[in-house]
Amino acid sequence: MIATLLLTALAAVSAPSDRAIFIGVDAGSIDKPMLTQASQDAQRAAAVFRRRGALPPRAFELLLADDRAGAQAVFHRLPEAFQRVPIGVRRLTVYFAGHGADRHLEFGPNRLAIDTLLALARARQPQELVFIIDACNTTDDPVTARGGLRPDQVEDLTGRRFVEAQPGEYLMFGAELGQAAYEHPQDGGYLTQSLVAGLDGLADQDADTNITFSELCMWVSAKVAWATSGLPHHGFQQAGCEQAQGARPTRLVVGRWDGAMGQITLPDDIAGVEQIVVHRTAPHPMTMQLSLEREHALPAGRWQGRATRLDTVHETDFTVEIGQATVLPSLAQWSSETAEQVAARGWAEAIDANRLEGTNGWWLGARYGVALAWLDPVLIHRLVMDVDRQVGHWAFSVDAGYGWAPEARGGAGAHEASLLAGARWHPAPWATLDVSLGGSTGARWASWQAPGA
Repeated sequence: MIATLLLTALAAVSAPSDRAIFIGVDAGSIDKPMLTQASQDAQRAAAVFRRRGALPPRAFELLLADDRAGAQAVFHRLPEAFQRVPIGVRRLTVYFAGHGADRHLEFGPNRLAIDTLLALARARQPQELVFIIDACNTTDDPVTARGGLRPDQVEDLTGRRFVEAQPGEYLMFGAELGQAAYEHPQDGGYLTQSLVAGLDGLADQDADTNITFSELCMWVSAKVAWATSGLPHHGFQQAGCEQAQGARPTRLVVGRWDGAMGQITLPDDIAGVEQIVVHRTAPHPMTMQLSLEREHALPAGRWQGRATRLDTVHETDFTVEIGQATVLPSLAQWSSETAEQVAARGWAEAIDANRLEGTNGWWLGARYGVALAWLDPVLIHRLVMDVDRQVGHWAFSVDAGYGWAPEARGGAGAHEASLLAGARWHPAPWATLDVSLGGSTGARWASWQAPGA
């Protein structure tokens, strides 16, 4: 599983060979006068790591600056600080809060070149590297975090290059979210606020007292996305998290879209992807779709993920069992059809034959199940169910004015349910799909019976 490490391993950081370097630089300037809480962010982050037993007591450096001159002094000291880290150290934790440089390979007067910082850390050849950056401009060439998405294929983001997590690395980037701190300087960076709250226990989703890297990423991404959703000048933002195990990366996809159009495009090589998490915070309808142009690349196996309506803290887990990829037509095409017309489409034969093509939205399914993606023109959170003939009955409803409304949550208002995907499972020896098409035109029902069920 992707959930492997952060505090599970970091809680044992007490050996003298472990090192941690926390950096906070108040990078206020004429053009960015409100970035003044970075040094306090670094202290807050260090404090929560210390409370969790994740910092070495005598092998920890805290470098702070509260003005431009201090920033230059800190940056000049960084190479020396890393030189004190033994080669091959078991675990190195690096944290930076401040003004990130996007195209500077050397440190600027009040900006830290994130790629240079990462190179300094990697040069010590740590067995494990935890690298957390709360800074703006960490996604511009040549410095960017790759969290499993392909930002260069997402609308309005082009020409990005990627920092790939190597085996044993756990990278978390603010991905330009540091700019949001300008709006609320008294609170500091949103990433650090969420990081501190998460490490204090709120990110412990399974309540097992161990906060894993994936749990922390999901928590930080959700909180940052929601906190910044109303701020201007923030189109696509993402808290990028990357971790790698062995030779192949295992990616946790976390993102936020607040524009009128968004798209997730899977990377060319997704054999290592185990979990996908998507967060959507915009108050207006939008369209998103999963690109299945390379459906042949989808590996057999199980994907797990969670779709979240952040402002109401509603969550829906989804799972898809990939046998062979199937593309089905968009349900949006059915909006004016009768139940008889819908049923006449022959879903059993279509799914079994694997021969239908999608137009607006995309459905991805295996032999006896379907995965619902986003349909045009309403937003639908991705809902995927296990493909299992022995547990094959499930139902969902559609509110044509807003999106998918979970039938299992009867009584929920249309607006509240509009962005929430849901389903109910009934163990049964048959496989039946009941579809409810609602809205002002009235409910329509269709039923799909799996062949041989």
